[in-house]
Amino acid sequence: MIKNWLQIFIRNLKQRPLYPIVNVFGITIGVTCFLLVMLYVSFELRYEQWVPNKTAIYRPISVWDSGDVWATHPRILAVKAKEAFPEVEDVLISNFGGSHLVHYQEETIQRTSMVVTENFFQFFPYPFVYGNADKVLQKHNTLILSNAFAKELFGEMNPVGKVIRLDKEDMYTVEGVYEKEKFPSQFQQDIIRLIDKFDEQDQTWGNYNYEVLYKLQVTTDLKSFEKKFNDFFDKYVALEDGETLEAYLKQKENTFVFEQLDQLYLFSRVHQGRGATTVIILSLIGVLLLFISAINFVNLSIAGSILRAKEVAMRKTLGASKQQLVAQFVLEVFLQCLIALFMALMLVEILLPPFNTLMDTEVSLNANYNHWGFAILVFVVTLLLAGLLPALYLSNFKAIKVLKGNFGRSKNGQQLKKSMLLVQFIISAVFLICAIVIQKQLRFMQQKDLGFSKEQIMMVSIQQPESTWRKFNTYKQELKQLEGVRAVTTTNRPPGVYANQGANTGVRYMQKDMQADIHFVDARFFEVMGIYINQGKTFKKDWFVKDEDKIIKEGDYYKFENQILVNKQFLNNLEINDPIGKFIDYWEFKGEIIGVVDDYLAKGFDKEILPAIFMNYNNDDSYWVKPNFVLLKLDPSKISEVIPKVELFWTANIEKEHPFQYEFLDENFAKLYQKQSRLQKLVTILSGLMIVIALLGLFAVASYSIRSRFKEVAIRKTLGASDNQLIFSLLKEFLWITIIAIAAALPIGYWLSERWLSDFVYRISIPWMAFVLSPILILLCTGAIILMQSMKALRIDMVKQLKYE
Repeated sequence: MIKNWLQIFIRNLKQRPLYPIVNVFGITIGVTCFLLVMLYVSFELRYEQWVPNKTAIYRPISVWDSGDVWATHPRILAVKAKEAFPEVEDVLISNFGGSHLVHYQEETIQRTSMVVTENFFQFFPYPFVYGNADKVLQKHNTLILSNAFAKELFGEMNPVGKVIRLDKEDMYTVEGVYEKEKFPSQFQQDIIRLIDKFDEQDQTWGNYNYEVLYKLQVTTDLKSFEKKFNDFFDKYVALEDGETLEAYLKQKENTFVFEQLDQLYLFSRVHQGRGATTVIILSLIGVLLLFISAINFVNLSIAGSILRAKEVAMRKTLGASKQQLVAQFVLEVFLQCLIALFMALMLVEILLPPFNTLMDTEVSLNANYNHWGFAILVFVVTLLLAGLLPALYLSNFKAIKVLKGNFGRSKNGQQLKKSMLLVQFIISAVFLICAIVIQKQLRFMQQKDLGFSKEQIMMVSIQQPESTWRKFNTYKQELKQLEGVRAVTTTNRPPGVYANQGANTGVRYMQKDMQADIHFVDARFFEVMGIYINQGKTFKKDWFVKDEDKIIKEGDYYKFENQILVNKQFLNNLEINDPIGKFIDYWEFKGEIIGVVDDYLAKGFDKEILPAIFMNYNNDDSYWVKPNFVLLKLDPSKISEVIPKVELFWTANIEKEHPFQYEFLDENFAKLYQKQSRLQKLVTILSGLMIVIALLGLFAVASYSIRSRFKEVAIRKTLGASDNQLIFSLLKEFLWITIIAIAAALPIGYWLSERWLSDFVYRISIPWMAFVLSPILILLCTGAIILMQSMKALRIDMVKQLKYE
């Protein structure tokens, strides 16, 4: 029996290949897009999913009244909280350990490290290739290496017990090698060391320098614990400040909120969702693409059924049961889906390299974190529905009606097909609108005046700022002498991704308190960056020297006088008028405002411009803030020639042991909206595919509908109807479907666009063009498809259609 069914399938494929080929093509597009999206979503969701107690581990974040969110934490708070709260089972304290030159024999490799408390591998039980996880991180002169880095440094040998040197003189013994490559996490580095001992600086409740994870008891009520935790913190901070709790609470600026470990990568408030919006949108598009492909499959199968109606009728007359007919057509659907799946897997393999390049990912078909169970479930359910509906439709043909030539005219069946077509067009129109809105917002971000100049500025990263800063006065002058270098300046947080690093400080003016970003810059920073000084003047020198003759005593505290510039947002928040010459208190300084700069957009379009203080670097070996970046304004006509000159000078004179690292400021700033750029490209591509699939569905339904009206067309032509009248009569019902779909899509598209744009502080108004271009494009495509099908109806053989009437 199955052999006979296969022969019938092959015969029909040879005689009438159009519908099966279009069917397989449509479902292949849907499955390919669904698989690519599933791989991407799996890749993004993989972080921390392997950690056994991920739902019991939380990171506290500090949410400030200014809207800023910090992931860092006072170390003393972590220590005291572990002692005070029975809900806390354990606490992990960690910090970025910096970038190091790692030396072993003749090998020198640069790598980053993290410093952690001794319980790190209890929170994150990475498997060990060499060594024992229970016996590491007990001494400060030992470290753990990642397996990939250990192989790079030592080859295939067991490195446990080997001594390596970090930077110039720090000697460490390798205690273990752990496997991190197959265990995605934000908490991993190539080098892991024991954190420094708890010192005097760590006892300050305002020292937000550490990242902390709390392992809580499973039964903990999180909301109740958060309140207790904040009350505990407030009490100790008020005590440290010498204030009553009531006085402190009146000017309190931040609150701690706990976030679950497995939600940090995508959904943390620290980065306002690293890519959660992208993941949600792409997941929705992937499922909808598969869904409308399945709708297409049903419509195309039913459209092709008119050509096989007599076959079904004859088989029923000869004794075939309904169950046999359903089984036969399900087998045919299964074969088409099998072909489509095979083609989709091949397409995915071909498309993965450009897809990875577009999305900046490393997804693969055989990764162990892929959600294949979910993909298979969605795929099977979709295709079962897509296969059973046409099978049941075909098997329900009435043999007598079919053999008389009267079939396929069920109003319910026609309405079902048109309803499915309507859904396809609504989905396609919605995502076409969204694609246009995303593209407009992206163009707005690329063209907006940022308040500073980012073109032709080369950023050179300083690897060892604590020692390199002493050479600045010399090398800045020598760099400026290089042909092609127009100007040189330095900063610790240039605009772009690095603007989110650096320090913040509490500020007080006339009994008003707030948090402000603090930027360390030299005297030419504003000139080189094209930042306008609105009032006052800039610095005369690059370095600030603490003047013992300019110390102000306030209560029990001594403060150094210094000069600062502030931005407009700073003045607005503190309501300062005539700011030049006014003094504000921050850190150990009494800062005199000597200038006001215009606000500039340094941190991206999804974050507000924050109050900012600009001050000189401190000319003091013990002071921790030193320049991290040198910015060189280049002659645009000589960029290719000047880069090698800068590199040669840098490696020969400034940081001889470290690799030369640079990037251009405009490229660095572009990283802030990279995810939106990727989303725009992908949504545009997928929206285009949705329209293609919807048009295939329209082709199917129109073909079926117009074919079923051949006799009507023949009769009307006989009675004298013109070609234009006939075309309009065939066209109008599908135009109505398209118009209804567009009318339904417009408010949905508006709502989705508004939701997406709400993530941006600096954004466009929703463009009316999106709601004009989308309907026009869809109407034109609809008209073209229907017109092509209508032309077939005008060329029918009227004698053949009317000879039995």
